Amino acid sequence: MVQMLRKDLERFIEEDLPYGDVTTRNVVDEKEVTAKIHCNQKAVLSGTKEAIEVFKYFDLEFEQHREEGEVLEPKIEVFDVFGDSRDILKSERLVLNFLTKMSAISTKTRKAIEKAKKINPEVKVAGTRKTTPGFREFEKRAIKVGGGEKHRMNLSDSVLIKDNHIKIMGFEEVLNRLKNIDFTKKVEVEVEDKEQANKAISYPIDILMLDNFSPKEVEETLDSLEPQIRKDITIEVSGGITLENIREYAGKDVDIISMGSLAHSVDGVDFSLEIIN
Repeated sequence: MVQMLRKDLERFIEEDLPYGDVTTRNVVDEKEVTAKIHCNQKAVLSGTKEAIEVFKYFDLEFEQHREEGEVLEPKIEVFDVFGDSRDILKSERLVLNFLTKMSAISTKTRKAIEKAKKINPEVKVAGTRKTTPGFREFEKRAIKVGGGEKHRMNLSDSVLIKDNHIKIMGFEEVLNRLKNIDFTKKVEVEVEDKEQANKAISYPIDILMLDNFSPKEVEETLDSLEPQIRKDITIEVSGGITLENIREYAGKDVDIISMGSLAHSVDGVDFSLEIIN
């Protein structure tokens, strides 16, 4: 991750400092100062590894007081940062952005998992590819910190037959072509109704995704599947699942609940950096 992050850091820094910090350069002297970073609301901490890489890039010293995955109460101190005043100010927004976004994702993921596992201790909660361009690696890592599953990282990871594949080629033709898939790749098929689900499981698939099914439709569909085949296939539900209704889906004997909103619909966690001398 560090090598990848270094490459991305240079891109992020170029975005924020294309020609330096013209404000700081003109009004702030170079001097040794100390800063404190606080989390100002209850949250699951994430993004500290990325923050540390930013500190290192700007040759800043730091002390870390909290670990990733910890639940923070409001006003908890996360880092002390020591170094040149100008460099701390250059690093401030990038560090806070990592902490803000990644902690928000980890916090929402943890909430979803806690709600789901109260109903079904075996169920897993996963993210999707509905991520911010250029920031997927970090958003997916934040989901893991929160206790969730990454799902596939990209289109090369596994085979996932979706509605547009089917619209182009037809349902049965797409499924017939699954025999061309290398055995090392998992095969998942997204279905829209009970009839498609029963047809899909007659082919060599690993995962059956029930997309945009209501909890009642999930129950009816699973009841219609042949028991032995159902036992051998992982069942995933996705689409329209929220923190408000996740318990209903968790109670339907599914294996995976995937939620794009874990990454794309979160309220940022409030972090702040304060110079103390």
